[in-house]
Amino acid sequence: MLNFGRGISGTAHTSSWSVSSSVPFRPFAAIGLKLFVRQMHRIPGYFFSVTNTHIWYFLLPVAGIIITVFIVRIFFKGHLEKGLGPVLFSIARRSARVGKENIYSHVITSGVTIGLGGSAGLEAPIVITGSAIGSNIASRLGFGYKERSLLLACGAAAGIATVFNSPIAGVIFAIEVLLTDISIPLFIPLLISTATATIISKLLYKGQLFYLITTDWYFHAIPFLCHPRDPLRTDFDLYDPRHTEPGTVL
Repeated sequence: MLNFGRGISGTAHTSSWSVSSSVPFRPFAAIGLKLFVRQMHRIPGYFFSVTNTHIWYFLLPVAGIIITVFIVRIFFKGHLEKGLGPVLFSIARRSARVGKENIYSHVITSGVTIGLGGSAGLEAPIVITGSAIGSNIASRLGFGYKERSLLLACGAAAGIATVFNSPIAGVIFAIEVLLTDISIPLFIPLLISTATATIISKLLYKGQLFYLITTDWYFHAIPFLCHPRDPLRTDFDLYDPRHTEPGTVL
C-alpha cells in the first residue's frame, strides 16, 4: 500500500523524535478504554446481584446497543466509522488524515457496547483511536503524507501494544496491515512507539488488563486427538504418565 523504502530515511530522525514526543498520549486512550469497559461491567454485576435471572443476558446487551445507537445519532450526527476499512481508506485516499472525533468516539461507543455484554472486541476501536491520535498529532506538527502515515501506524501499534500487552504484535500489525512495507526506518519509530506505550501502561495501570480464564492447555480440545499407541482410542488422559512411559502395557 505504501512504499517508505525511499525518501523516508532522510526523515528518520524527525519521525523518531515525533514518535517519542507523541507516544505518552496513546497509552491513556487504551487504558481509558479498558477502565471504561470495566466500569461498565459493574452495571451487569449489579443487576445479577439483585435478581439472578438469565433474562439479563439478553436485556443488557440489547440495552447497550440501544444506548450506543442513541449516542451515535445525538452526539455524532448518525455517522460513526466502523472497522479498519476507514483507516485504510484514509491512508489511501485522504492523505492519512483521520477525523478528530475518532479520538474519543470509539472509546465511548465500544465501551458501552462491550461493557454491557455486547459481542464485540477492542482491536478495531483501539486501532482507530490510536490512528486518529497519531494522524492528528502529525497534522498539528505540520508533517507531510509519509510522516503522517507513519505516525498513524505508530498510534495503531501503540494501542494494540497497550491493550493486549503485545508490543511485537503491534509492530507486525502496523507493517502487515497499514504500511505493508518492511524497511529499517520503519522499524525504529514503531519499536519506540510500542515499547514506550507498553512501559507507560505498566506504570499507569498495574492491574491485569484481561481476566485469564485458564492457565493450562487442555489437549482434549485438539480435534481428532488419538492415543499414542492405539490410534482408535480416544478415552484416555494424556497427562497420565502411564500412557507415555516406554514399555507400559495399557
